Amino acid sequence: MARAVWGIPLGGVWSYACSNKAMDNQTAIRMELNKIILLLAMQCIQKLISARQKEKERFGFVIGYLEDRT
Repeated sequence: MARAVWGIPLGGVWSYACSNKAMDNQTAIRMELNKIILLLAMQCIQKLISARQKEKERFGFVIGYLEDRT
């Protein structure tokens, strides 16, 4: 089972080796914030891709409908 830090699961894409016990808190916080930013960016990109696909499907239906009428 994946471990979670600040509610974000660590595993798969987000896993990293953190064996250096001398890592200070500032570095750890910076790493966590970078993961959060990357996660939000990926979600935004996925939403844009989904919206683009829906738009293409909608316009494809309209164009197909107009072609069938002529």
